[in-house]
Amino acid sequence: MAERVDVCVVGSGFGGAVAALRAAERGRSVVVLEKGKYLMGRDLRQTQDPKYFLSLAHTHWGGNVAVVTGKCVGGGSVLYGGVSLKAPSEAFDVVDRSTGTRSWPAVIDRQALGLYYQRAETMLGVNRLPWSQIPKKGGVLARWLDNLGYTCERAPYAIVDCLECGWCTYGCIYDRKQSLTLNYIPQAEARGAEVRPECNVRTLFSLPSTSLPYRFGVEYRDASGALHGIEARVLVVACGAIGTPALLLRSRSGLPAEMSWTHVGSNLTLSGDNLYVALAPEDGLLPTTYQGREDGGVISFAFWREKKFMLEIVTLFPGQAAAIGLARPGAPEPSRWGIANKDLMKLWSTRMLFIGTIGITPGDGRVDIGSTGEPTLVFAPSPELNAFNRDTYETVKMIVEGNGGELIGSSFEGPLSAVGAGSVHPLGSCRLGDDPATSVVSGRPGDFGEVWGAPGLVVTDGSACSAALGVNPSLTIAALGEWIAESVFTKYFP
Repeated sequence: MAERVDVCVVGSGFGGAVAALRAAERGRSVVVLEKGKYLMGRDLRQTQDPKYFLSLAHTHWGGNVAVVTGKCVGGGSVLYGGVSLKAPSEAFDVVDRSTGTRSWPAVIDRQALGLYYQRAETMLGVNRLPWSQIPKKGGVLARWLDNLGYTCERAPYAIVDCLECGWCTYGCIYDRKQSLTLNYIPQAEARGAEVRPECNVRTLFSLPSTSLPYRFGVEYRDASGALHGIEARVLVVACGAIGTPALLLRSRSGLPAEMSWTHVGSNLTLSGDNLYVALAPEDGLLPTTYQGREDGGVISFAFWREKKFMLEIVTLFPGQAAAIGLARPGAPEPSRWGIANKDLMKLWSTRMLFIGTIGITPGDGRVDIGSTGEPTLVFAPSPELNAFNRDTYETVKMIVEGNGGELIGSSFEGPLSAVGAGSVHPLGSCRLGDDPATSVVSGRPGDFGEVWGAPGLVVTDGSACSAALGVNPSLTIAALGEWIAESVFTKYFP
């Protein structure tokens, strides 16, 4: 006979970890199933070995698109840089181009999320660095913007007492970055929740009415390959914007036909993730990229009102930078390797600066499944996305060259462009909405966070975001997770 629990959570990232804790706080039996390993600081490494990184993350390829997601207990929180931003108010007013109406449910806006943002910030220990501790690379971006009359501000981080080792996105070995394995997850475990790592969920299914109050079943294989089953009163799916729609589609034959299947996997946005590589002038302020924390501590919304994107500092490690074939403007193609490229590499540690953009971009992608049931990605950039990309490119180019620097790499030039579109912030593939004709998950009071046509089946992760947020999405996903957990568990476990 299958194991029975009150709440089964599939996935342990910013949505799943929140759900696990809030259910456990109500005294409910909770099991969290996670495909990846359970790693703490002592298990992580400071290495550029690609095998190590691939043990923590999964790269989903789809022709001209690549998306990287977390693959361990804590999900993306183990690998992110810790930047924790509230989405601007305008992000919630985005209009769906297919309907001409607001993408987000009527009840969701920045003000309504305020309480839930506060809860998530408190749990994650979000704070800002004083200007005196901003890394030099952040200071360079701040100086460049100021030289041209633009503004910036200090970024909020879920990092406490950082040791400035610079390995944030490979996992913090010192447990200073506040990954979910340091807050939501251990607090859930302390209240009785059980986290089971290395469990690969293959199928979800509805239970017959005779099984009530147990509504959904889960089949999964553990690390040994043994097959197990769980029946739950509430089933929370939190596998991220790629994994959640793939799991639902893989389980379609066993789930209610009344679900909004047309929209499962659609409206995938890459959140305007673009990368630019600049070379600072040798006679100016030098970024010393590989010193200090990985992110630069500085963000800019100077172009938000007009162009709907923000700027931030990111870092590629030398091995990653070498792989994308950087070259100075106007250099012949052979300079991408050999002696000329080695000469360029000598400048990396002092003069190279990585600038990232995140913005409001349309949902031009789709998640489907292949013959093995694994996710496949389809991406067709729209004219709106192409215009957005041109805007970010021209803006960054203006900033770099306006300060005497050189743009030596971008998402749209050279070998890096061969990858096509890419993202570490995918969103929107099972979006919340007010109408099952245009969304997958209900945004209406009474069944908020539940899948249309499937009471007791909940989606709470980046896939549930109704549109791009224009900023690093982790804090908003956690805040939505707080709201959804409060609504669902109050309904089923008053």
